[in-house]
This record gives sequence, C-alpha cells and structure tokens, in this order.
Amino acid sequence: MLRFLGLDLAANPARSTGYAVLDERGHLLGAGLVRTDGEILEMCRAVAPALVGIDAPLVSVLRGAGCGATLPAMRSCDRQLAGLGGRPLPPGFLASLARRAAALHERLAGLGFAVREVHPRSSKLLLGISCADPRSAPEEVRLSCARFVPNLDDWWHRMTNDVLDAVVAALTVREEAAGRARRLGRPDEGLVTVPRSRCVRAVVFDLDGTLTPVASIWQYIHEALGTWESHGARYLARYLAGEIDYRTFALLDAGAWAGRRREELLALANGIPLRPGAVEVARELRARGVRLAILSSGLDLLAARVARDLGCAAWVANGLGTRHGRLDGRVHIRVGWHDKPARLPALCRKLGVRPCEVAVVGDGVGDALVFDRVGLAVAFNPAEEEVARRADVVVRAEDLRALLPVLLEHLAPDGEFCPC
Repeated sequence: MLRFLGLDLAANPARSTGYAVLDERGHLLGAGLVRTDGEILEMCRAVAPALVGIDAPLVSVLRGAGCGATLPAMRSCDRQLAGLGGRPLPPGFLASLARRAAALHERLAGLGFAVREVHPRSSKLLLGISCADPRSAPEEVRLSCARFVPNLDDWWHRMTNDVLDAVVAALTVREEAAGRARRLGRPDEGLVTVPRSRCVRAVVFDLDGTLTPVASIWQYIHEALGTWESHGARYLARYLAGEIDYRTFALLDAGAWAGRRREELLALANGIPLRPGAVEVARELRARGVRLAILSSGLDLLAARVARDLGCAAWVANGLGTRHGRLDGRVHIRVGWHDKPARLPALCRKLGVRPCEVAVVGDGVGDALVFDRVGLAVAFNPAEEEVARRADVVVRAEDLRALLPVLLEHLAPDGEFCPC
C-alpha cells in the first residue's frame, strides 16, 4: 500500500518540524515532531513514501551569487495561491526556510524520493478543512478533517498546528497520486501542488457551446442574417491574425447589424435551445444550495434568457447598443475574448464565494484562462487540446447531466460554507 509523507518544515533545525504519514486510504499511520534533517532522512528511508509534501518554498535558482544571493519575490505559483485565498509569503521573506528546504530536497531526490512543494493553508481552503488551531477549536478541526482522515482521533493527542499542517501536506500529495490535484506555477520558478476543491459552493458556466449547443451566438446571428461570409468570417480572421483588437472586432461585428430591429435578433437568440440536461443539472445543483452563474463573451440577448431559465444568481455577457428599438452599431464589451480572469473576482463577490469555492465549466480557450484561478476546472467538450490539458476534469458528452457526478463529488458538505 502506498504511503505519503507530509512535512511542515521549520526554518531552523533547533525548532520542531511536524510530520505525518498517510496511506492511500487516508488513514494516518504516524504523526509527531522531528528536528534534524538526519531524522527526516531516516524516517523517509523507513517509510518509503510514494510522494513527500513539504510546506516550504522549493526555490532552486537564487538571484546573484554567494553572500549577495537573494530569493525571488512573488512567484507565479505564489500569485495563484493568493488568488485562491491562500495568503502565501514570498520566498524572499522565508530565506532560511527556503535554503533548508532546497538542501533537504536535493538530499531526498538523491535517495530517489519524489518531493512536492505544498501550501497547507491553500489546501485547507480547497478541501474545506478548518484553519483553526486544533487545540483551541478541536471539534471544528476534527469535523472538517473526518471525511479525509478517518482515524484522526487516534492521533489527536499529537495534534498541534505544525502536525496538522503536516497531515494536510501528506493529504495533498495523496490527492495528487489519486489524480485529484494540480500543480500551479512555472517550472523555472517552482511548482506548488494543490488539491481540487472539495468545497464547491458555486458553479460558473460558459454559455456558447456549453449551456447551449451553439458554439458562437455571434456566428449564429451572422449566419441567420446572411452576413457571415461577407462580414463575420472576415472580421474573425483579421482578429485572429492580430490585425485588429477585440474592441474593433466587436464593433465591426455589431456594425454589420446596424439598423436591424432588436426584437429580430432577440427572436433569433430565443430560438437557440438549451443543451439537453441543462435544466436538470441546474435544478439539482440549486437544490443542494449551489449558486449558479454565467460568464460569457457571447451576447446578453441569450445570456439573460438562459440565466432566467436555469435560475442563475448572476450573469455577465456583452451587449449590443440600441436606439429607438434598433441596433445602432455600438457594443458594450463586458467580457472580451481573454477577459474572463479579470471578471472572475467581481462575479465571486456577487455570488458571495471565494475563488477556491468555485467550479468553472467551459469549452474554450477563454475558459481555460480561468481554470487555475478556481477550485475546480471542468472542460466540457473542449474545443482544443490545450483546454483539456489545463482542466482538472474533462467531460465529453452531448447531455450536460454527464457533469453531475463530477460536480456533486466536489460540493461542500451539505452545501455549507467552507470552515476556513
């Protein structure tokens, strides 16, 4: 049976380092405190863990040389953790810890052990484990850990903050081994392993191609009005070639419909059906207390109606300008082609959730840009391999109900708030 070791590493060997060993079922096999690197290495030899998770920045490249060497400020992974609510400290603030961790990493790797950097606070947020001190709020911590570490009570007499963080570190690398984690950051700066969210309280859906079978409402309207070949396809090619920016692209598209009655386009949008299973998925999620939203670079002509039909708490999409009931060639850009990450924080505030409590479901490159900023990323019928590669889970189906097992597995218990 596989074993996983978690270490809440102290900067100075004179201070205690928390350790914990889990098996692949999540049962705690050992927990406590050690001090020296020699003790840690000896434990690794005895335990033979499949993965070692260390709560310390594993920074391999120093800036400068010798005594003047410095550690990097915020890395990409640190910024991503901060976006999830993890509040990491930059490696430059943790110089002694980073240097000890780098040396220990090198020795462990030399013995053949696979080592991962982890960040227990971020893992707690994603898993729904309480961030409280186990000594001051024992029941809260026990309750939130119970579904991951069933025999925690057997080791409770050893539970300090350091040991609990080590348990979470071991749990994080166990989740990676089970295919339920991702690695944030860039290889040249350092990668941090985080688990998928198990406390999802909101689901943000893409619209075109996800909640509806139509890949693009812009193209759909062009084709219905006979302007795709003469206008839409040409504008899209110019945008993709980098000849025009997104705003110009959208204005050219909207200009092709200037003078048309808004009701005409609204009728076209109303003719677009929901994807099979969309109503049932929305109903099931709402019944469990999950808040739904739409984030789309499509048009509000469609988004408003779909949001109403599915009971979404919020939606964001682009709008077409009108004057006296007719389109006037203006466009209200709320979500550009690559703007979804910028719109996510405000949408989370409106939903009353943190990014770590959000699942995003989408099919396009614009959705993939949001994937590493939320707790769970689901690619539904991904349009490109890059979208599938960046997702936590890939679902390929014509019926949206194929999403339900994935989403339900990651919901917060009873739809409640995460305890952190």
